[in-house]
Amino acid sequence: MYEKIKNRYEKGYVTNSQLMRYISLGVLTEKQAEKIKALENE
Repeated sequence: MYEKIKNRYEKGYVTNSQLMRYISLGVLTEKQAEKIKALENE
């Protein structure tokens, strides 16, 4: 699921607030969400 969310984030289909929602649902860990957010700075 991490890879799927990461790919969707890169395309702009997932927002930062949605990443936080995935954390609260237990789909992602905070560490995974931070890695995904770091992609935006590359």
